[in-house]
Amino acid sequence: PFPRRQDLHSGGYVVGKPEGQPWVTSYPWSSQRHPSPTGAKLLHLLAMLSRYDAKDDDSVFIDYCSLPQRAHQVPQVYYRNSFQTSSMAKSETKEAKQDERTANETRLFRNALWDMNRLYAYRGVKVLALPDMEKPDNFPESPTAWGFTANRKYQDRGWCCSEYAISRYCQTLENQDQPELSDVESARTWPENVEQYAKLMDENAENRVEFTSGGDRVVVQFNFFKMCLGPGWGQVTKYKGFNEHAY
Repeated sequence: PFPRRQDLHSGGYVVGKPEGQPWVTSYPWSSQRHPSPTGAKLLHLLAMLSRYDAKDDDSVFIDYCSLPQRAHQVPQVYYRNSFQTSSMAKSETKEAKQDERTANETRLFRNALWDMNRLYAYRGVKVLALPDMEKPDNFPESPTAWGFTANRKYQDRGWCCSEYAISRYCQTLENQDQPELSDVESARTWPENVEQYAKLMDENAENRVEFTSGGDRVVVQFNFFKMCLGPGWGQVTKYKGFNEHAY
């Protein structure tokens, strides 16, 4: 499995303005503690980048590798490809806990949470939606070694739906209309305005989208309006969790 942001080797990431063409990924996590315990997601991504003639100096945003992640107890196999920051990484135990986020890393993550979806709206960005899930039976060590798993599909997950809706609306979705997204496209009526997006994110909707963290719904409810239609007053103020003021 590929390493999280804190455990990347020096030179494995870009700080500041991205080099080459910026690509942004949208995908469901296959487990609680790692988005792709088998590493298959990275292989799929490489295949997709090759399909669309990405260059060696292009940059790719993968949330797990681009934002500081929380610490988890993970199998030792994780550390084979990481910059081994954990004091437990070289122990003889079957599992070792990753280092906790520093105060600064926590601050960076929280700031990014509110603005991360800007990436899916930028005109110069190319978004790749990768909806496939990995089977827990194929996870290294055991199906339960990477925390809990959920069988919810891409089109039923809150963050995935938000990313897909924004990139679709802003026409940054590079692999739109491709076979791998046919089920996603037909699963819902995707929003074209704030009212439709509010219905998509409504927790009382008949075909509601789900979030692992309850607080994420409040963040994601606001993002379509902010990224696609501009800041200001309007229906955004009705969302639970926001004070009535302009953004």
